[in-house]
Amino acid sequence: MEDGIQSSTQTITDFQAAQCLSDPKQLVYFSPFIARDLSIGEAAAEIGCPLSVLYGKVQRFLELDLLKVVGEIPRKGRAIKMYRSSADHFFVPRNLVNPLEGKAIQKWDDFWTLQFQQAIVRVIESALEHLGSHIFRDQAGILTLNVGPISQISPDFRSPDLPALATLLSDDLRLDFAQAKALQAELYALFEKYQSIRGGQRYLLRLNLVPALEGSDLLR
Repeated sequence: MEDGIQSSTQTITDFQAAQCLSDPKQLVYFSPFIARDLSIGEAAAEIGCPLSVLYGKVQRFLELDLLKVVGEIPRKGRAIKMYRSSADHFFVPRNLVNPLEGKAIQKWDDFWTLQFQQAIVRVIESALEHLGSHIFRDQAGILTLNVGPISQISPDFRSPDLPALATLLSDDLRLDFAQAKALQAELYALFEKYQSIRGGQRYLLRLNLVPALEGSDLLR
């Protein structure tokens, strides 16, 4: 068996099922049931979804043979059905949905970008007052746009009285290969360290490190 691949892996052959599993919005509804026995009520509470909405999604997953009923809990009236994914591990072949095709990548990127944008806006609005946009050239002469209060161009969220928020981006990180590999190892080590901690609040974290395309001068 290949590393990380389960013997019980289900290879998807139906195009509609492949589309469903490759759609981040649909996976939000489907993911609670992967390798777990849950009722619709339990899953709805976990993802913050109305019961009626998730019920309709579950019926669709059943039609696509992605979900199965694994038991019932007796109660007065109608029993509570328990659901589980039809496999604990799915594989969607590239000939059905190409994960490296532009539209597929864009779909996932748009989904997560929206999640981060909404969360960042909520945090900033709750933590800072008199917000606005600062448009200026920094010391290096680069046109810059920052969101912050009128009295502070770029609030330092490392301050102990502000929420734990970090938005780091560089399109001009200059490293030798060995230095980039060292940074990669440090990022993975940090991620694995904190991913294993199950604290009281859920956070979003997105880390990307990739060699820039030659001749790519976006944002310059």
